[in-house]
Amino acid sequence: HTSAAQRARQDEDQRRKERAQEAIPGKTSAIPGAQNFEIDVTRTESEWSDAASGSERQIKEHTSRGLEALRMLRLEEADEAFDIVYRMKPHAYCWQAGVVKFYLGDFYRAADCFAQNARVYEARFGQVASEERIWRDACELKLVNEAMATQKKKMKGRRLLLDPPVAQLAEIDDVMGPKET
Repeated sequence: HTSAAQRARQDEDQRRKERAQEAIPGKTSAIPGAQNFEIDVTRTESEWSDAASGSERQIKEHTSRGLEALRMLRLEEADEAFDIVYRMKPHAYCWQAGVVKFYLGDFYRAADCFAQNARVYEARFGQVASEERIWRDACELKLVNEAMATQKKKMKGRRLLLDPPVAQLAEIDDVMGPKET
């Protein structure tokens, strides 16, 4: 006796065998009768470069320069390159710029960058930008910790009435805007 689950598995295996030559991801089209195009990254990049405007090529160049500088941990150089990208294209999607600002200790601007990139990602792809939101929250935690450390230094030797410093947390929320949900 074959269970329903075993039968369903056998049926699926049979369907896969029948479709094995129909479409090969990355090699053939999944649409019957459609023309297959060879995947050639170099050619695709060359065609893009030929069709791109001068400013689009500059944006790509500065983005690549920023990414390479980030990989080599030249954070100031990466920050400069990404700042140029955002001056040229204010709504660019480049979350790595936020990472650079985070590690340079510029948590306000990093949080803003991550929030902006989350909005761009979600508008473009229709999915939650979880990584960008996690990084943004990490920036907020850093700012809260800084505010608390500052408050504790001011209050050294005194009894704390409020912990965490609610007034300073409210200031952080005002600067960073409402938390994205």
